[in-house]
This record gives sequence, C-alpha cells and structure tokens, in this order.
Amino acid sequence: HQATTKRVGTHTATLPLFTTQYIMDYRLNERHYGALQGLDKKRVEAGEFGHDPKDVQNWRRSWSAVPPLLDERDERRVEEIRTFLGCCGGDISNIPRGESLAMVAE
Repeated sequence: HQATTKRVGTHTATLPLFTTQYIMDYRLNERHYGALQGLDKKRVEAGEFGHDPKDVQNWRRSWSAVPPLLDERDERRVEEIRTFLGCCGGDISNIPRGESLAMVAE
C-alpha cells in the first residue's frame, strides 16, 4: 500500500507540468484547396469534376495560382465557418475559401 500511495502521489504532483494548452486556429491547417477540398485527388486530376487536368496541376504546383474558391453556400464551407468562427475574431473573411502556396506562406 505504501508504494502504491507514493507512486500515485508522485504522479499527481507531476500532472501540472504536463498540462496541455490547446490552440485552435484555422491558420494551423494545411493549404485550403477551395472547391477541390475533400475531393478524391485522382478523380480531380482525371477531370471527373469538370476541371481541366492541366489547370489542376497548375493549382497544385504553382506558387501563386489559387484553385476555384469554395462557394459560401457549400456544406463544406458552412462546416468550416461553424468550426473556426470562434477562433478567427468572429469574421468569416478570415477563414479562407481557397489558398495559393504563397498565401499559406504569408
């Protein structure tokens, strides 16, 4: 009993040292691929969603090219706003609808 009590006591004493602070910010996410977000990459590249494969390649590889923006009424956009509105100053314009690599680097 004494060893168990000591171990529990030591464990309890160290808990404050390992307390995790969570930071929720949309800027910690990966690049936002706009209207392509969440779609199957191979199907998008094959043109199944109406985008020219050369455009898709350009959006993925170019430093400054921005993919088609996610529509404000799209369910994915609505979910992003619901998730991130509280951590972006309450301004939905702070939540990107699509990003180039240059925008991510800023």
